[in-house]
Amino acid sequence: MIKEEPNQTYELPKVIDYKNVLYYSHHAKKVKGTVRNKAKKFVDLGLIQYDKDLKCFFCNPIPGYNKSRYKIEKVDSDFECDCQFNVTTGYMCSHILAVFLYLKIKNWKNDR
Repeated sequence: MIKEEPNQTYELPKVIDYKNVLYYSHHAKKVKGTVRNKAKKFVDLGLIQYDKDLKCFFCNPIPGYNKSRYKIEKVDSDFECDCQFNVTTGYMCSHILAVFLYLKIKNWKNDR
């Protein structure tokens, strides 16, 4: 949420480019690498949870990395996440991939 001071307004930039977008963040170095590496981290830390009542998955935040909890739902034959990346691009995010890894590991353990 953008807080506005009295008698001032905020306008979005007309062009999005390297001058007005933040690409670097120090915490991103902790989970450096691909979407797959980040997804593996979620699973390794036990941050994927299934909610039986809501029939959806939740991906809890990596401690010290961020504070957001994301909801992953099965929609038709796909999964959708409420994170900014998945919502804006439609591409698979690390949260959805983490759910896939979680289910694969769970199914493998159940088969043993």
